[in-house]
Amino acid sequence: MFTRVFCLFALCFGMLTPLARAHLPLEISLRIQPVADELEITVVLNEILARSLLTPPLTERLTAESLDQNRSQLVSAAPALCTLFDADQRKLPDGQVQVSFTPEGEISFLFLHPASARPASLRVPFLEAAGTPSATFVSLADHGATPPLRAVLMRGRSTHPLASATTP
Repeated sequence: MFTRVFCLFALCFGMLTPLARAHLPLEISLRIQPVADELEITVVLNEILARSLLTPPLTERLTAESLDQNRSQLVSAAPALCTLFDADQRKLPDGQVQVSFTPEGEISFLFLHPASARPASLRVPFLEAAGTPSATFVSLADHGATPPLRAVLMRGRSTHPLASATTP
């Protein structure tokens, strides 16, 4: 019951969150933005969830220094936050990934994919992972459509069809 109420709250809250910025401890914000000949996907999560992507997970807070030390491991874990598929549901090659701190102290993953890849859907495998808290959710803003599409992804519903796949 709590999970359903939380997800309903997340849905309402997610519709009011236009920026790719996490606000709640278990919220991941995802923004899809077609730019020139690239598809930019920004995923922002709090540093506690980011630490859980590391093996072994860090027990102390991420700092600029520890982020630099663990950057390659975070980049390697990035496909758990964003995996693209074509129209036949074949996984597309991973694009470039940049990891940084936001001014709010959260962790930002910037995925850059060539627009020529024509992704049809996006999946967040992290939501289905065994160690992920069940109340974790993604508030998504897909700016490939006008007006932007908004959605909430959660365990059991971790895939989103991309608006940019249906526009020329």
